[in-house]
Amino acid sequence: MSYIGQLPIPAATAEEQAHIAGLVQQILAAKAHNAAADTAALEAQTDAAVVALYGVALPAGPVGA
Repeated sequence: MSYIGQLPIPAATAEEQAHIAGLVQQILAAKAHNAAADTAALEAQTDAAVVALYGVALPAGPVGA
């Protein structure tokens, strides 16, 4: 069995998928218009939506820090 098959991938509803996709599209549009655009708030919303799908909590502080 492959290791990828063992990863717990949550099933997102169409609404959850649309919400996350919309946030990502906003980030991409902002960066396309201005590569230096501050998208931290949108990225935090995206992180929170994905974390909610997994039912876990993020550690305090920036993701990836």
